[in-house]
Amino acid sequence: MSQWLATELLSHWTTIGLLTPSRTSAPNVQMITDQKRFSCYATAMTTSDWVLRLPVIAMLGLLGVGYWRGWRQLRRADRGLASPQRLLAFALSMLLFLLTLLPPLELFSRHFLLGRTVQKIVLAFWAAPLFWLACPFHIIVLGLPFAWRRRLTHWLRPRHWLGRGLRLLTQPAFNWLLFVSAIVLWHDAAVVDWTMPRPAMHLVALLVLGGVALLYWSHLVGTEPRLRRQLPAWVLFAYVVGVEIPNMATGMTIAYGRSAFYAYYAAQHNLVASGLGVIEDQMVSGGLIWFMGSFVFFASAVLVLHRMFRHNKENSAQHFPDWDSDERMIAPGLEHRLKEKRLP
Repeated sequence: MSQWLATELLSHWTTIGLLTPSRTSAPNVQMITDQKRFSCYATAMTTSDWVLRLPVIAMLGLLGVGYWRGWRQLRRADRGLASPQRLLAFALSMLLFLLTLLPPLELFSRHFLLGRTVQKIVLAFWAAPLFWLACPFHIIVLGLPFAWRRRLTHWLRPRHWLGRGLRLLTQPAFNWLLFVSAIVLWHDAAVVDWTMPRPAMHLVALLVLGGVALLYWSHLVGTEPRLRRQLPAWVLFAYVVGVEIPNMATGMTIAYGRSAFYAYYAAQHNLVASGLGVIEDQMVSGGLIWFMGSFVFFASAVLVLHRMFRHNKENSAQHFPDWDSDERMIAPGLEHRLKEKRLP
């Protein structure tokens, strides 16, 4: 169904003139070379594309079944943890994960930089935090048999090699560096020109970006398996702002570029001209990276500050009743003056 929809959309765009054959009168040698290298204009997903995505779709389906079982069981015991809001957040995250992998967005990303940018935003900025907001680990584990839960608890202990490996993999500083590198390299010209003509490599890049985003957002949301002490709020604030700066710089660089950065997308625009030129494609993509990144990360920073202030308010010292009464404030040895003062 989705493949048919993507094919019909591309056919409709061609009919109404949004996609029309390019009429470049005098292409240079570099343009001809790029067109030969990147002449992979596709209007439908191939069989190999679907075969590569089947394991990912199956894994998402298993996660959905496990979450639904755990949510139903926990709903009977703790309605606060198994809330409808968490179920909705999990369902939205699964839909967004599928949106980045399937047409029409996948086919759109093969012809326009804007499509690849939307994939990054949906996957790394929306789907990953929604996934952790659903508290998936604790709810899914609750739906497992008791023997499986006991074995999983044993595996996560620091003495087990798996527990030690997970603690090394989920180091906050390491995850921050991975996420910054991933969102910057996602727009690197060499990476784009190498992965986009190869659908399998583009899928691998999407999976790597999604996995790194899950590692990053797990520390901010705080519903991951408790493998270490939670970071202080001021560290989380720097953790968020430290990503916004390179993301904003990347978006501004792409938005204000006066030449085509990506040979692959330049060749795609030359193969089939569209109402959105290659420079306009870059401008819109860069602006979207800049705006959506600023919105997501600044909103996250505000939520971190709110959490910090609320925590400090709850832990602040409470005054004792009548702390400033005369009996408490009188100097030792002068108590008799209070009695004299009270006499009529």
